[in-house]
Amino acid sequence: MRKLRIAFLARSFSPETRSYIPVVMQALTEVGAVVDLIHPLARVIDLSNVRVDHDLYVLHQIDGFALSLAGALHAQGAAIVNP
Repeated sequence: MRKLRIAFLARSFSPETRSYIPVVMQALTEVGAVVDLIHPLARVIDLSNVRVDHDLYVLHQIDGFALSLAGALHAQGAAIVNP
């Protein structure tokens, strides 16, 4: 059986963070999902090269870069939480 692939469009989190996202990511990993953190500000992303690689995307970071990336994924039919 193929593992569920989930990507979070969010910023990086420090160990002292009070955000629940790292806890959710860890719990999903523990139940067998492949979980990736995509930080749109961490590198330049050419939106023309964006492809749907995950079964689900969670849009957590609401800024221009994350919204642009989510929009490119949505245009390709990606499943996005908080579109």
